[in-house]
Amino acid sequence: MQHLTNEPIGEDLYDGQAQTALAKRIEAEIKTPSTFMGPGGAWEHTVVMALEGPWGSGKSNVLKKVEKEIGHTLGASKENKIEAVFVNYDLWMHRQDLSRKSILESIVADLVDDKKVLPEEFKSKLMELTGERVRGSIKEIPRVGWTSCVLIVVNALLVALSVWNSIRKDLFNWELTSMQVVFGLIVIGICRFVESEYRKLKDYSFQNFRHVDEPSAKDFIGYLDKVANALSNPEDSEDHKKVILVFDNLDRLNDEEIQKFWTATHVLFAERRTHRSRNVQVIIPYDRARMREAFGSSQAGDEYIRKVIDKVFVMPAVIMTDWSRFLLERMKMAFEDLDDQQLLEAVRVFDWLHRPDDLTPRAMISFVNDMVSVCEGLRYDGDEKVTSPIPLSIVALYVMGWRRNDQIEKVDNVELLLVSGSFLPESSKIARSWYLGDINRSTQLAAIVYQLPEQQAAEILRYQSTGAFLDGGRSLGGLCQQPYFHKVFSTVIKHVRQLEMVPQSLATIDTPDAQKYWDEYYDVKKEEIVMAHNFFPTITKGEALLFANISKWQEYYMKLEAHLQNNTKGIFNENLHVQFAVSVENALKQGGRTLVNSFVRPPVEPERFVKYLRAAQENFHVLNMQCNLTELDDWFAQRLGNGCEIGVCRYLSRVQLKQMPKTVAKLKKFGSLSDEESFEMITGEKLPFKD
Repeated sequence: MQHLTNEPIGEDLYDGQAQTALAKRIEAEIKTPSTFMGPGGAWEHTVVMALEGPWGSGKSNVLKKVEKEIGHTLGASKENKIEAVFVNYDLWMHRQDLSRKSILESIVADLVDDKKVLPEEFKSKLMELTGERVRGSIKEIPRVGWTSCVLIVVNALLVALSVWNSIRKDLFNWELTSMQVVFGLIVIGICRFVESEYRKLKDYSFQNFRHVDEPSAKDFIGYLDKVANALSNPEDSEDHKKVILVFDNLDRLNDEEIQKFWTATHVLFAERRTHRSRNVQVIIPYDRARMREAFGSSQAGDEYIRKVIDKVFVMPAVIMTDWSRFLLERMKMAFEDLDDQQLLEAVRVFDWLHRPDDLTPRAMISFVNDMVSVCEGLRYDGDEKVTSPIPLSIVALYVMGWRRNDQIEKVDNVELLLVSGSFLPESSKIARSWYLGDINRSTQLAAIVYQLPEQQAAEILRYQSTGAFLDGGRSLGGLCQQPYFHKVFSTVIKHVRQLEMVPQSLATIDTPDAQKYWDEYYDVKKEEIVMAHNFFPTITKGEALLFANISKWQEYYMKLEAHLQNNTKGIFNENLHVQFAVSVENALKQGGRTLVNSFVRPPVEPERFVKYLRAAQENFHVLNMQCNLTELDDWFAQRLGNGCEIGVCRYLSRVQLKQMPKTVAKLKKFGSLSDEESFEMITGEKLPFKD
């Protein structure tokens, strides 16, 4: 395997040879520039040209073709007449230093060092024009400062004061005075010595000021004229070689850098008031949409272009009707050992997944080089070179489908992408059916994605496929029959996220030990399952399946009930509570279960008991609500007089009424309890006593 060069080669590979025709028009403009009427009626010629086209349209290739035809190339035969010397200035590479000096340095480096068409003296001329000048100033810094002078004065005052005190107190002592005078003289002598040294010894410091000259616009153009004159043949008046400055990669700069460069281009090359050399021309490839974006609007961008550009050449729309032949040829160059069948399968994947802007030579060569890089990683294991068993079509699928999917970095469930093929666009139905039709392709793609041997990737994919099936609510009928399933399930179940979908997937397990999978899932994820329930009284399809299948469904019910009571901020009243219980009861019936008498609640006060009785009515039995019947009997006996609680009594069971004599006696005042018609006349309802 080998990588292919993706540099412009100066060949027209498109239908109709439109790039060749455009290159010839540019060549003609360079040889004989167009003239036009400038400001003030003076005739001017083309200096600044633009090559306009979107990214990847082949602008660099066209300019390379022009340079090969009339420009200087290393190793060119002497028979070829050089009419122009091209200097490519990469704006992206010099984005931190878009200065006149930088442009001139690039010109000299290219023409002196690389193309060797200018003598070495042009380097020294450039140094003279832009060289560094060092300027400075001298500042005296004495070693001895004012401290010594102060010391002299202080010591002299001390001696004088000592002598004065001796005379004033009439304690004049020749011996003491002599000692004081001698001491003072010594101090004065020392100070005099210091003073003399102070006058003799001085130190100097030199402070540098660095100044680098940036050539003026006039000097800049003058230097380019010297370059152009040096390239011309003094013995041949018609041999005037031109310097063509190509400012490439303008579209890669940010808005501020584009504006800065455009201003500099206007000053140096487009300003009519400055000298416009006939032998120096500029070509600027750009994307008009990017220019408009940089200047804030279409109108502003177009206006700036008109002010700077003398002539615009527009790139033709690219079209390659036989692009597959070009791609196949480049694959043969890159993969010499592979048979044509493998290469054609990779071309087919490219055909399925390519975008409209992929049908360019640069894009297809980049695709081939990406496949080479992937295959190199698969063929080497440590120090041994091994042949990868993964087909080139899967490598192409990885490059075109996987790496170019914008959603992959945002999706944490990578296994879902691998197994379901959801990394492929919905529009590519053929590619999706081809990929999903063979389980080996998922394993091979996993080997590329994780850069692991295929066997190890297959083991990982088992875990991932199980997780993908669970999170996707898909049938586990095939997977659960595999001997590795329980081990994989125990690991994967900790990481599933789609809690509503997992029960739907578990419901498809048809093995005798299906119950253990339900219970294991509940034990591992019960806290998440409970917290995931919304604040509405109904349960979801997935929760209904849990109630119908897990062993600890009573615990699950109580946890959900507590969750609703604690997290609804008082909204979970008696009516909603009853709706929740009925919803669970309906789910339990699917598994032959019921809430009735399935657990014991602590007794509640009569008032709350009656509220639930009124809300639940005939469904009251599913709540398993308990109350002290003596207290309930007293409560009803006090309130049945106004007739407002008579209707609710019909939902009490016969067993409960038998233990509530006061309530029964109070009801008899309105009619015989044994007389159903009497009760109906009083309450407006029938009296269906329950056992």
